[in-house]
Amino acid sequence: MVTAELSEARNNQVVWTDRLTGEIGDLLRPESELAERISQTVHFAVFDAEVQHILTQPLPTLESYSLLLGSIKLMHRSSKEEFLQTRRILEELINRHGRIAAPRAWLGNWYILHVTRGWSEDRKREAAEALSTTHAALDRDPSDALALATEGFVYCHLLKDLDTARKRCNEAVDANPSHALGWLYLGTVNAFKGEGRAAVEATRRAIELSPLDPMRYYFESLGATAELSARQYENAERLARSSLVLNRMHPSTWRALTIALVSLRTVWMRRARRSPRCDSSSRN
Repeated sequence: MVTAELSEARNNQVVWTDRLTGEIGDLLRPESELAERISQTVHFAVFDAEVQHILTQPLPTLESYSLLLGSIKLMHRSSKEEFLQTRRILEELINRHGRIAAPRAWLGNWYILHVTRGWSEDRKREAAEALSTTHAALDRDPSDALALATEGFVYCHLLKDLDTARKRCNEAVDANPSHALGWLYLGTVNAFKGEGRAAVEATRRAIELSPLDPMRYYFESLGATAELSARQYENAERLARSSLVLNRMHPSTWRALTIALVSLRTVWMRRARRSPRCDSSSRN
C-alpha cells in the first residue's frame, strides 16, 4: 500500500491524498503503473487547485503562474460563464507581461473556441481579433510555437485558408518538434485537406507527446476527426467516446461520433450485401 499526498508548500494545505495498492516490484519498474497513476492524479489536481484559486480569489492577488495554469483548464470547461471569465484572466496576464507571447497566443485559442462552441455572433470579427492576438504574440517572439500553431488554426477554422494554416502549423512544429498542440492542429488541417494518413500520424503524435494534457478531450476530439479522414471509423468512434467522457458539451465531438457510427453502419451493410447468401439447396 502506498500513501501519497500533495500539499501546497506555502501554507501546508493538502491538495490531494490517497492510498493506492500494487505490487512492490512495480515501483522499481521503468513503466511503473503506480507511479503513472500517482502522476496522472497529481497532474490534474494541480490544475484543479489553480482553477479553484481563480474562482475564489481576486485576480490581482494571484501569481501569474496560477493564472496561466488555471486559465488553460478553465477555458475548456463546459460553463459559458467560466469560459468568458478566462478572457479576463488572459487579459490580466497580458497587462502584467506585455513582452511575453504565451498569454496572447492562448487568447487566440480562446477566440477559436468561442466560435467553434457556437457562442460567437460575428465570426469575421472574432477571426480578426484572434489574428490580432497571434500577430502581437509573434511580434514578441517570431519563433513561438504556440503562437504559430494558434495562428494556423485561426486560418483553418475561422478563415478556411488551409494552405496558410498548414504553413503556420509546419512552422510551429519546425520551431519546436515536441510541441503537442502544433502537431494536433497540423493533423486537423491535413484532415480537412483530405490527407487522412498524414492527419492520423500528426494527431497520434500530438497525443503521445502530451498524454496528461488538461485538454485531453480536445486532443481526442480532433484525433477522431483525423481518423475519420483516413476512414478509420472504429478508431474515430473510440476516440470520440473517450473524449465525451471528459467533456460531453463539445459539439464537434458529437459530430465526429455521429459520422463514425453512420459510416460504420454503411460499411457493415455493404459487407452484408457482398457476402454469399445461403439458399435451401446449398444448406442441404
